[in-house]
Amino acid sequence: MAKATLQSAGIAVQASAEPVTLSGEVENTLCLILREAVTNVIRHSQATQVDLKGEYQGNAYHISVCDNGVGIANARPGNGMNNIELRAKHIFATAIYQNRQQGCCLHIEVNLND
Repeated sequence: MAKATLQSAGIAVQASAEPVTLSGEVENTLCLILREAVTNVIRHSQATQVDLKGEYQGNAYHISVCDNGVGIANARPGNGMNNIELRAKHIFATAIYQNRQQGCCLHIEVNLND
């Protein structure tokens, strides 16, 4: 879904994910977070490339959405960013934004021990 949505907006996508089994609630919430992140990229980033990645890191599953857009250094957190953070907290995950020299990364980490 995320890849097709970004591509339909004219944004090139690199995507990779290690398979993971999650509860229905966690999986649904992560889908909503990913949808919001993709929407933010399309609306605000002016990106031409997005890297989507899902991988195991220790006892956690890590999802990253990184773009080559304008970044978030001067951005005021809006509804999208706030919703992502609230949804992550709801499933005991973390949501961290990383401003880069060119673009932004959103990192979501879900602890698999809980």
